[in-house]
Amino acid sequence: VRNPYDAIDSYFNLMMTRTHTTSVSEEVRAKNRAAFEEMAMKEIQVWRDFHEYWLAQEIPTLLVRYEDLTRHTDRVMARVLEHALDVDHMHFFCRRIEHCFAAETIEKLGSYKPRSGGIGKALKKYSPELLQKLNVGIVDTMQKLGYGSFLVPNTEDWDLTPLPGYATKLARPRGTVIVNQGDLVRTNELNTNWGQIRRQMGVTDGNPGPCQCWKCKQKEMN
Repeated sequence: VRNPYDAIDSYFNLMMTRTHTTSVSEEVRAKNRAAFEEMAMKEIQVWRDFHEYWLAQEIPTLLVRYEDLTRHTDRVMARVLEHALDVDHMHFFCRRIEHCFAAETIEKLGSYKPRSGGIGKALKKYSPELLQKLNVGIVDTMQKLGYGSFLVPNTEDWDLTPLPGYATKLARPRGTVIVNQGDLVRTNELNTNWGQIRRQMGVTDGNPGPCQCWKCKQKEMN
């Protein structure tokens, strides 16, 4: 999971630029604030309903927060692998995990370099009035995910202490869930016409340019 303010802004940049690495300019964003606010009001409902759906499923669940993953990558990934492999400890993999996420080697793993950001950096993109509207109806979900302090519109007051053990294992029976069936979380009413938004904001809706994924970049270099 990721806090909704950064998640929604990241999704906005993804859909506007169709890349994971670039962002809409502040000039373009400022001229079309209404379009961003309309999208945010829809996406906050999607964010809430999506997470509430998975929190309600009767299956073994490990709660991992993006904020913990980016700051304590090795420890969080150890918990993820423990959960996925259904083991009690990761002694065998610890050295391999430490090697993969060492500062001098992580850039060589082939992943793309994401757009610059940071925890709470997107908060300034939301007006106080919009934040107040977004927070209506998500308080309970935010608290369940350990984001209670994030409801305060000042990142200096956010509690960035990682989840206990760097991830929270929810005690659930070993049930099953069938995905991609039933109603969508993002209904037609909550869907955004991104082509129309791009045209309104003056973002070219033609050729999005070369693919920015690491595989395509490697091909260009060879």
